[in-house]
Amino acid sequence: MNIEIYPLEKVVINGVSVGFGMTRAEIENALGKSQPASNRYYYYNSEMAIEYDDNDKSEFEYQ
Repeated sequence: MNIEIYPLEKVVINGVSVGFGMTRAEIENALGKSQPASNRYYYYNSEMAIEYDDNDKSEFEYQ
């Protein structure tokens, strides 16, 4: 897996870019279905989590 991290902007995983401000629908279209847990949504077998704000837009990503 090739991961590029652009702090406070986006993460590019195998050529797929996800960034701050994208909606959950846009991110799930790019990465596939998430696994929700509390206010976090996990991707890649729980290796990456994204939190969404009240407008359902990404606000925090971490691995």
